[in-house]
Amino acid sequence: MSSYKLAIIAVLLAAAFWGMAPSITKISLQEIPVFSLIFLRFVVASILILPFFLKAKKNLKGNISKLFFLSLLPFLNVVFFVLGIRLTSAIISPVLYAGTPLLVVFFSRVLFKEKISLIKIIGILVGFIGVLIIVILPIIGGDVGDIKGNAIILLAVLSFAFYTIFSKPILKKQSPVVTTSLTFFLSAFLSFPLFIVELAKDSSWIIDVSGQTLLGVLYLGSFATVGSYFLYQWGVKHSSPLEASLTFYFQPIVGSLAAVFLLQEKLTFLFIIGSLVTLSGVFLTTTLSYLKNRK
Repeated sequence: MSSYKLAIIAVLLAAAFWGMAPSITKISLQEIPVFSLIFLRFVVASILILPFFLKAKKNLKGNISKLFFLSLLPFLNVVFFVLGIRLTSAIISPVLYAGTPLLVVFFSRVLFKEKISLIKIIGILVGFIGVLIIVILPIIGGDVGDIKGNAIILLAVLSFAFYTIFSKPILKKQSPVVTTSLTFFLSAFLSFPLFIVELAKDSSWIIDVSGQTLLGVLYLGSFATVGSYFLYQWGVKHSSPLEASLTFYFQPIVGSLAAVFLLQEKLTFLFIIGSLVTLSGVFLTTTLSYLKNRK
């Protein structure tokens, strides 16, 4: 199997791992404060990836400032994601993340003057309408989510879109293991002071935390962090940010099923409509071009 096909599979697996993350994060937040959960997640991730980093660090090259900037984006993504998911329904997040390819195409045009065909412009507009429907569901009577939480998750999606765009040129020169490791180390370091602050305010959760929640933390640190970020970086390196992002509309399927079965959240009519409109925009913007190129 070619590296390109393996890259698509890698991104699909990353999407599946991340699709479970909103529900597991929401469950874990019932017992663990926000930044404590982020810190523990990245501690687990850092420990798991440390042996691979020690082996790959000899390939660490220049552009430290660029690597630092790249590492900040996934950290901001997770911070906004956890803050948002605490307020809104878990089922919302995967659909909003499905809009990442729309932002990738839009900002690739704005920042790098990449050409956009008419069909892609239509796709972006359609997709943005779908995203808007999802975001304002609490206002229009969809009985799903929270408007503030949805807006915060949009900031997380924006951070992830910029990560997708800027990671490609760096990954041409740098090992995915190195960039992923630095992301985890920096995220653990940045969240540590906030973890201490939360601990000083209330440390009782450490004693009361359940085994189920601890398993959730392990999942978030391993599969949803090490697995998803590493697979996604590898997929981007062996395809392109655009083609890797288009597969992330698989994420809402996994995320919706997880939210329904783990949190008993409901698939409302307006939510389904908003999701279909969003995914239609993603299809027109990315997948359609990909299918044409395969012919």
